[in-house]
Amino acid sequence: MSDDKVIQVYKLNEAMLKLVGSPDFALEISEAFSFQVPGAKYTPMFRAGKWDGFIRLFNIGSKTLPCGLYSRLLEIANERGYAVLPRLNPDNPGYGLPGNSESELQYSEIKEYMDSLNLHGGGSKLDIRDYQYNAVYLALSTKQGILKSATGSGKSMIVYSIARYITEELDGRMLIIVPTIGLTTQFLGDFKDYSSNNGYNVDGNVHLISGGSDKTVRKKIVISTFQSLKNETPDFFNSFTCILTDEGHKITSASFKAIYGKATEVKYRLACTGTLHDLKCNVLEMIALTGPVHDIASAKDLISAGQLVPLKIKGIQLNYPEDICKAFKKVEYADEIGWITNNPKRNNFIAKLAVKTKGTTLVLFRFIEQGQKIYEKIKELSPPDHPVYLVDGSVSKEDRESIRLAANAEVATLVFSFGTSAAGINLPAIENIIDAHPTKSKLTFLQAIGRGLRLKEGKTHCNLFTIGDNMTYKKKPNTTFTHFGERLRLLTEEGYQFDIVHVDFK
Repeated sequence: MSDDKVIQVYKLNEAMLKLVGSPDFALEISEAFSFQVPGAKYTPMFRAGKWDGFIRLFNIGSKTLPCGLYSRLLEIANERGYAVLPRLNPDNPGYGLPGNSESELQYSEIKEYMDSLNLHGGGSKLDIRDYQYNAVYLALSTKQGILKSATGSGKSMIVYSIARYITEELDGRMLIIVPTIGLTTQFLGDFKDYSSNNGYNVDGNVHLISGGSDKTVRKKIVISTFQSLKNETPDFFNSFTCILTDEGHKITSASFKAIYGKATEVKYRLACTGTLHDLKCNVLEMIALTGPVHDIASAKDLISAGQLVPLKIKGIQLNYPEDICKAFKKVEYADEIGWITNNPKRNNFIAKLAVKTKGTTLVLFRFIEQGQKIYEKIKELSPPDHPVYLVDGSVSKEDRESIRLAANAEVATLVFSFGTSAAGINLPAIENIIDAHPTKSKLTFLQAIGRGLRLKEGKTHCNLFTIGDNMTYKKKPNTTFTHFGERLRLLTEEGYQFDIVHVDFK
């Protein structure tokens, strides 16, 4: 093969690759690693003619490409007739060869190590599942990648095992990044639960960062919200052996770049997510900064294996009278959603449905006013001794955690905003979910489903009630009703079945 069809590649550092070759290859590689940003044409930069709306992951000037895209580079080069020749960095060969994920670590070693941790949960010894062993093995042997595993698959236990190995077997430090304050305290609580019978000193080894917390503590494990780290320096990030982002789909591309882009000396670059739907960060950008996607466990597979409970779905179609349908035929989406969520009859319908359900019920809302009204109606209709909790952004992280623990110990009704319940909250007691807000987000909807799939003693299944407001006029559906149809299509794509109940909402 001629020299002009050979691309030499070496690692500039743990974050970036350097590509060397003929002038022609750069344009082809740049094109292959470019994508148009959805909605870019509405941004001020685009309108001012200062940006064409494309993100280009290959820097055509410096000839650099994020390390996470090495395997994709091999595919593209092969498609276009180029040979990729990996080299050691001439100035720092210690970085190793690009894409070299060879490891002497054996699966049997990881299995033995995880078994030795004597993991407990809720006072009982945990049975570690095969896919959890595999997830930890993949993370530690490849040192990079996105662990894609369904909500309810025990990601926090996977993260705990990785953290223990990094800090004890490798004598390193680990940074765990989460999207919400509530998840920092939940992780701490989970770590203490897992450590309840093995003598591990969680408080002595784990430091939480959120808001104005001290960031100088040199404990082995740091758990932080990504918002708290946006202004940190490369020295801060490079003090860690491993950086892992949980609920990675909630973090924007700018935040990923601000963290992983600065972590040029960090070998272990990981992320966890339950879904790749509706990412705030383009999936290619996420792969670029962390590594390829590792499919660990899907919800459907876990349900089939008896490791998540089955889901029974009921679509409730509220059919409005003709005069209302006619009135809404040209109404803007914001006005439609405002009227629906403030409709007293609809909110009372949801409250009554919540009261009729058996077992712990989660009602999800987006607008505070609607959540308050539904909460008050449920309180009014429920027996005096039945716990009803309202949680929105104004509730402190300590109170949220107290409510979470209480709700897992008693039958209750939970009226939670999507923002406080969407990312990772562990509530295995939930047996019913009602979406009071007609969400159009695939991610939000899938996460709502995930809240109810976790196993708990005596729990046989979870009921999901998704509500559609049918104000179709002369075959033209209203906007939120089309979102209802999209939610049902998503359920079909995910392998779920459902029944639809029609309610004349006069």
